[in-house]
Amino acid sequence: MTGTVSHSRRPGQRQQREQSPAFLFYVNDWRGSLKVRAMSFATRGMFVELLLEQWRHGAVPASAADCARLIGGTTTEWTRAWPTLRVCFVPRKRDGLLVNPKLERVRQERRKYQKAQAESGLRGAHARWKKDSEPIGSPSKPMAKHSSSSSSALASTSSLSSASDLKEKDHSRINKHSRPSRLSPITQSAVNAFRKARE
Repeated sequence: MTGTVSHSRRPGQRQQREQSPAFLFYVNDWRGSLKVRAMSFATRGMFVELLLEQWRHGAVPASAADCARLIGGTTTEWTRAWPTLRVCFVPRKRDGLLVNPKLERVRQERRKYQKAQAESGLRGAHARWKKDSEPIGSPSKPMAKHSSSSSSALASTSSLSSASDLKEKDHSRINKHSRPSRLSPITQSAVNAFRKARE
């Protein structure tokens, strides 16, 4: 299987694209790899482009011509470097497209890390908000009949007592102003003399 891909379709298009925008690049492994050290600088750049293609689309083309068409460069350049690059990838069973095994391990590790972080966040949120997660009441359970009547009685009592208090205050205010004030004997004598003088 050659894994030939058309212009309108990229390798691994049936897969969901990688959610993580980046992957870990192990510099020591890269510099210490005998395969990488045996490559020319141009071939190393093409190798990196293949890894980026795999991370984004799930796999890379299985022929030099398809790599040139989808990634860039000339068919001659890819054909020249292909024997060196091809040994860094293995065929994917379902379609024959190529994947780098180590990059797939990095992908799985990244997914496990993201899943662990998400679960940790959920546990933290649950622990933090657990005390506030209990419902105040259950809307599915109807209120007891006596509770509504008790509430009505309580409201009536409150209104009656309020009305009674207001009535007493009004009476005290009226009585206060309507009662004649008590005068001292001297003042009362002066008032009486004034009344007699007017008669």
